[in-house]
Amino acid sequence: MHISDDNTLEDIQGTIFCLQTDVKKEAPEFPVGPRFKKLLARIDDKLLRNSNKIRRNWFQTARDHAVEAEKAFSEKRTRDAYESLRKCSEYLEQGNKAHRRKATFVALADGQVAPVGRKDGEQGGST
Repeated sequence: MHISDDNTLEDIQGTIFCLQTDVKKEAPEFPVGPRFKKLLARIDDKLLRNSNKIRRNWFQTARDHAVEAEKAFSEKRTRDAYESLRKCSEYLEQGNKAHRRKATFVALADGQVAPVGRKDGEQGGST
């Protein structure tokens, strides 16, 4: 499916919002199947264009929730479809933020938590 816009997070969330509105209805105003295909195509585009492993993981999990939403809708489980779409949106949002985050701590092998980036160059925790 050809995507003619920038395929930003807002574009994808708009598609999700329209789907959430329709899956709640007993008789949706517009066909829902093509919208699910459009949503999956948008997420696939994000996956293809992104090489960051952390972001790809978030986007792949979002895609998995979109597939689950489509399945739930086809099985007339509208509440599950709505909830899966909500999770899809959340994972997309987190994936979109993932590259901007800076680690402030690290979990050591012994389970201790140590801050990173200390000025003395030393890692915290017990060694």
